[in-house]
Amino acid sequence: MAQDDSGRIYVTFSSLSSESLFVASSSDNGNSWIRYGYSNAPESIRTPVDIAIDHRGEVWLLWSSTDGGDFDPYYINLSKSIDNARTFTTVFRALASGGGSLSEKLAVDEQNSVYMLWDEQQVKLTKFVSGDISQRIDNEIPNDTMMFGSNTCLEVTKDFVVHCIWEGSYFDSLNNFYQFVFYSRSNDSGRTFLGRVKVDPTTGPYQNYKVAPSLAVDSDGVVFVSYCKGVTFDYSGVYVARSTDQGQSFDSPLLISDTLDAYSSRICVDSRQGVNILWGPPAQDYAHYRSTDGGESFSYFSPFPHIGSSTLIAGKNGFVYDIGSNGSGFGFTKTNVILSVHDDELLPPAFTLQANYPNPFNETTAIPFMIAQACEVNLSVYDITGREVAALLTRHVIPGSYTVHWNAAKFGSGVYFTRLVAGTGFVATRKMILLK
Repeated sequence: MAQDDSGRIYVTFSSLSSESLFVASSSDNGNSWIRYGYSNAPESIRTPVDIAIDHRGEVWLLWSSTDGGDFDPYYINLSKSIDNARTFTTVFRALASGGGSLSEKLAVDEQNSVYMLWDEQQVKLTKFVSGDISQRIDNEIPNDTMMFGSNTCLEVTKDFVVHCIWEGSYFDSLNNFYQFVFYSRSNDSGRTFLGRVKVDPTTGPYQNYKVAPSLAVDSDGVVFVSYCKGVTFDYSGVYVARSTDQGQSFDSPLLISDTLDAYSSRICVDSRQGVNILWGPPAQDYAHYRSTDGGESFSYFSPFPHIGSSTLIAGKNGFVYDIGSNGSGFGFTKTNVILSVHDDELLPPAFTLQANYPNPFNETTAIPFMIAQACEVNLSVYDITGREVAALLTRHVIPGSYTVHWNAAKFGSGVYFTRLVAGTGFVATRKMILLK
C-alpha cells in the first residue's frame, strides 16, 4: 500500500484463481475503490511484492513471477504506470535468488529516484536515478558472516538518507543457529553503506531469534525498528528498538507485549510524530499500540480486524491505514490517531497556494497547497512568457494539505510561476526563482 501527494491510496494484491495482479486505488480516503487487473508475464504465478508512487504521480509496482514448481526460476519485475494504475509497462526484469520469499521493497526519494531492495542472498540495492531505468546504480548492503538475509524493509527520507533493515541468519562454530535484525544506512543516496548494526545484540534462550522486522524513521532522523523475539516458533514478545544517533547504535529494546504467539509486527510514524505499532498472533485480530512521546512508551490504542497485516502507513489528515487478510479475503482498515480533534477541524478552512521552498532554488523545490473540499485540481508551472512548461498535478483530490515537488533540472535559470486551479472558482499564482 502507498499514498501519493494528492492523498490517493493505492493497494496491490493478487488472485490465485485468475493468476493475475490487481491494483486498486481510492481518492476518498478508502471509502470506495477502483480496481484494475494487470497480467503481463510468461510465468503462471504472479505475486505483488510492493508498490510506491513518486512525486510525479507515477505508480511503481514490484512483483515476482514463477512457473510454480519447487525449483523454477524466480523473477523480480518492476512495472510503471503513468495513468493512475490503469495500465502498466514492465521496465525492469531480472532473475532473483530469493526463492519466492517476497522480501523485496520499493521506495522513492524527493527527486523521483526509485530504490529497489531485492535478491535476498546478497541484500542488494538498485537505484534508478530520477526514475530513469537506463541510469541504474547497484550496490550490495554489508552482510558479511550471514548465511542469508530476508524480510527486508527500506525507507528513504527527505534528506536522501537510505535506511535498510533485514533478517540475517547464520550458524556459529558450535552449530548454534542465530537470527538477528540488522540495520544499515547510506548517507549518499545509496552509493555507499556504512556497515551494519545489530538492532538487538542479546543472545541466549528466547533471545537469539529475532524476526518479522519493520522500519520507520521520523522527521528528526530517529530510527524505529519493531520485531518479534524468540527461539524457533516459540516467541517471547514484540519489541521496539530506537536509534537516536543515526543508526550507529540502538537503545535497549522496549517490550511492547510479552505475548508468546505473535509473529508479525508493523511500525510507522504518523503525521503528528506519534509512533504506531501493529502486531498480532496467527488467526486473531491485530492490536494497535501508539506512542505520543517519541517512542519512550506505548499504550494500547485500538484493534485492527485483520489476520496477517501486510502494510501499515501513516496517511494524511491524521489517519493510519492497514491492509491484510480479514479471514475471508483482503481487507483495508483506517483509524484516526488524533482522537482529541474532530474530523472537520482537520480540514483546511480555505483553498491556499503557499510559497514554494526553497525560493530561490537550485534544482528542486517544494510547492505546498491546501484544498478545502474534494474537487479537480490543476497545478502547473509557467515561464516568464506565460507558456506552460510543466504540468505537476491534474486530478481529483480530497480535502487536505499537500506538497508537490518540481524538479527543474532541465530548465534554465530565471523567473517561473506556479499556478493552482481548484474546483470551479479558485485560482492562485506565485513567483519562483530558479538559480543555477
